[in-house]
Amino acid sequence: MIKKTLRGFSLLLLIGILVGSLVACRKDEGEAIPEGMQIANCEGDDFRLYVPTSWNLNNAYGVAGAYYNISVQSTVSVVKYPVTEEMQAALPAGGDAEKNAVRIDTYAELYCKKAIAEQAVGEVSNEDLNLDISLLDGVTARQYHYVAAVKGENLHFLQVICEKGGAFYVFTFTCSDDLYENLLPDVERMLDEFIFADPYNPDDYARELGEGEAPEGMFLVSNNDVAYRFYAPDSWKANYDQQIFAAYREDDRSSVSVIPYMPQKEGMSVAEYFSICQNQMINIGGEDSLVMISEEETTLGDRNAMVYVYTYKISGKTYQYKQVVAVYRSMVYSMTYTATPENFEAHLADVDAMIDAFEFR
Repeated sequence: MIKKTLRGFSLLLLIGILVGSLVACRKDEGEAIPEGMQIANCEGDDFRLYVPTSWNLNNAYGVAGAYYNISVQSTVSVVKYPVTEEMQAALPAGGDAEKNAVRIDTYAELYCKKAIAEQAVGEVSNEDLNLDISLLDGVTARQYHYVAAVKGENLHFLQVICEKGGAFYVFTFTCSDDLYENLLPDVERMLDEFIFADPYNPDDYARELGEGEAPEGMFLVSNNDVAYRFYAPDSWKANYDQQIFAAYREDDRSSVSVIPYMPQKEGMSVAEYFSICQNQMINIGGEDSLVMISEEETTLGDRNAMVYVYTYKISGKTYQYKQVVAVYRSMVYSMTYTATPENFEAHLADVDAMIDAFEFR
């Protein structure tokens, strides 16, 4: 049975809109991989993040990445952020290498450092800031090293940022003091081996496809690895190259996902679980980041459940959620609809149909 941690659930909330952003396809031939390394990419990435085989892949949520030690903060990730009209208005124009560097510096300050500051307690300090113009696979890039206190622990944030083809690419190495110096050689090799490339097409799906009948007008998203049946309307899509079970809209990337959680103690209630989720989101986004709209009793798969509707703001962008939580056989199950506020109402009928069709087995 697939079990997800609350840390993973929080990550899903932060990137919920991205769950369905990739389209499944396959490739015929393998790619050349640097010796002693492995691909940490997700389907559709137009770059390659290679990490040492001693690291653990951490790309189940649709973001290229890996971690070194699950018990000690030690993660890398690469995220592509298309330049929006809002960004364009806030940033200086690029041009030659020096202008591009100033543009990246401004982007880093307004968006990347700000996102770190929203998690931190106290000041985010600049450590060994590399102000020289460097390259990432031949593209002008800048490197930044911040230190911040997050949840009582001093963390290093090493970021390398470049702009290419109308998007910013952000490489982030987040690490505790204990492992930072030891892992720097690995990170330096990841940056040396990083390349831009055709969209990544993995050989195999990350999980088995589900088989079985579905209600009329719907298809089965889940499979026999889990203790439930999750169905979505035929107008939605599923990405089988992610290990989580989720369906999404191609037009606006609204998504619905189901995540099981095994409590560390027996008898965890729905209210206790959601309280933990709330606290984690507030710790990341700040006291005013989460606004509750409603909560009421309901059912999920014939089990008593609660449905929570709220908005959550992270890195300046607001999302709206409808989260249905139930307990089944000592596990907590969370079915979460994620959309931007302007698209939230448009898909509620489909989401309610998914909730009604959901069943435990």
